[in-house]
Amino acid sequence: DDEKDLTLVSADPARLKQTKVKNSASLFVNTIIYSPHLLEYPNTEPDGTMYVVPVEGLTDEELKAPWEKLQYGKARCFPAKSTTSAFLDNAICMRSTYQCTGGKACQYFQRSLACWNHGSVTAETWAELAKIRDRVVHQPHLQRKAIG
Repeated sequence: DDEKDLTLVSADPARLKQTKVKNSASLFVNTIIYSPHLLEYPNTEPDGTMYVVPVEGLTDEELKAPWEKLQYGKARCFPAKSTTSAFLDNAICMRSTYQCTGGKACQYFQRSLACWNHGSVTAETWAELAKIRDRVVHQPHLQRKAIG
């Protein structure tokens, strides 16, 4: 459902040179996606995925909330900072750089999924997740463990 709100801006490698910032480094990404909000399962790529998310008018609490809903572990590579972006016509924006450290899971996580690598959640991924959830629902001892 979230995917219909996404707009692929570019699928070509892009150099996003910051301007008006002394000694600033360029940011290179392979994919740029505009989204009205941050997704729970954002796409990731080794060469970078940039999400452009409008935040004008949001409170600090509203800005932080979507980051808590991400279904991946993440490590901040650098502190967030205010910058400008040539890609966004030199608009002032916040640059946050994170690295995916793996998916979030409860203590009853199936070890068979430990090497479940993906860069985006597809229809096939959702189908596999639905099968796993269905197994838990139909096995009361697993359901009790997951809830308890």
